[in-house]
Amino acid sequence: MVSADGGDIRHTELQSVTVGEDFSVRQSLANRIWVVAAVSVVIAVVFGGLISYPLVQSAAENQVREELSRQADLAQELVIANLSGEPVRGRVGPEFAAGVIVIPVVPGRPIPEPLSESDIITIERNASFSLVRETPEARYFLEGRPIGLGQGIVLVQRDDAADAPAAVLMTRLVIALIIGLIAAAIIAYFVAKRTAKPLYLASLAARRLAQGERNVGVEVEGAAEVADIAEALNLLAHNLALSENRQREFFMAVSHELRTPLTSIKGYAEAMADGIIDGDEIQKTGVLVTNETARLERLVSDLLDIARLDAVDFQLHLTDTSLNNLLDDVFQAWTLICQKEHIQFSSTITAQEVALETDPIRLRQCVDNLLENALRVTQSGGDIRLDLVINAHGAEIHVQDSGPGLSDDDLHVAFESGALHSRYRGIRQVGTGLGLALVYKLVYRLGGTINVQHSTLGGAHFIIRMPLSRP
Repeated sequence: MVSADGGDIRHTELQSVTVGEDFSVRQSLANRIWVVAAVSVVIAVVFGGLISYPLVQSAAENQVREELSRQADLAQELVIANLSGEPVRGRVGPEFAAGVIVIPVVPGRPIPEPLSESDIITIERNASFSLVRETPEARYFLEGRPIGLGQGIVLVQRDDAADAPAAVLMTRLVIALIIGLIAAAIIAYFVAKRTAKPLYLASLAARRLAQGERNVGVEVEGAAEVADIAEALNLLAHNLALSENRQREFFMAVSHELRTPLTSIKGYAEAMADGIIDGDEIQKTGVLVTNETARLERLVSDLLDIARLDAVDFQLHLTDTSLNNLLDDVFQAWTLICQKEHIQFSSTITAQEVALETDPIRLRQCVDNLLENALRVTQSGGDIRLDLVINAHGAEIHVQDSGPGLSDDDLHVAFESGALHSRYRGIRQVGTGLGLALVYKLVYRLGGTINVQHSTLGGAHFIIRMPLSRP
């Protein structure tokens, strides 16, 4: 696929990183998360128990006192009913709880412990009381009820009677806390493992990237910060793969470009060695070889610049250029090459001077690539044409051949890297598949356009259109 800037981009499908068998909660981060969560729950349980105990004890005491008060009210009602001879609505006497002592209050009798004189006075005033009495021996709950004539009954119960209900409540509370602790520990385990898993996968992906793999992908999951790490790693893997693909393609393109001037220099050198070129032609040939050598130096400089600047693309050096002179040099350079292959190479270059601001070396690369492709597919005795024409669109460079040409489908993918190579490999002479993609990219960067159509010679017809002045 050709990018917007004319480059060839290969989309690499990322392979998701999966959890290996060695990943478990014993991993450092997961273990720490689990321990912190478990300790936090334990602390919460302990503090909850410490805070709950007095509340439970108080609730148990209230429960015992409420029951003692209920029993005192019932006993008062029954005693009063018996003294008056009235029926008690079918009620039977109260069943006092264990440890409950019933003390009758009768005027003139000694005051038994833990009662006090104020308690007797309250009964004599025909009033009830409910209180807690502490003595050196114990702590008591008192429920006093009057029954008339200064008499009454007092129900007394030690506070240790609340220990049993409190123990029951505390037991239930402890069981609930333990169950909560176990549930929290289990939840913390899985939360810790789930939290650490994306980070573990990210570390695996980073190691694989460091080892040279590029089709590495991490599933974006987990908390926002963890997901950001996964997205950053996926972006890093994509950009690394893209950068390395561009570097690889660039160096392949440079090596592809080095062949053309080398072939030209080799051809002229062989011609001089065989005595084909002599006399006045030697000086002209020397100029051509010098020009081709300059092209080689430029390509080598590109490689050095890339090494220094860590770049992955050709640099452009725009200058005022005579398109007529440039194509004359091209024609001279390729004439001998075509003669050796017994191919008729002709050129029609407009007499009108065509000047434009461009990079002559890069534009020459484009034309040389098209001619090299034409020479490759044109059989001995065939024709190749190079023309320069001027029209309303600007300057047009036409390169056409009498080779097998391209199908209608081929015309749509001709500039995609490797497309024609994969279609015709083993069927006819093909190159690496980089030349046309490189031409498309360079022409685009130079401000021109290029397309391909069927040639009247029977093969392919490439047209480079360049504006006479850059926008």
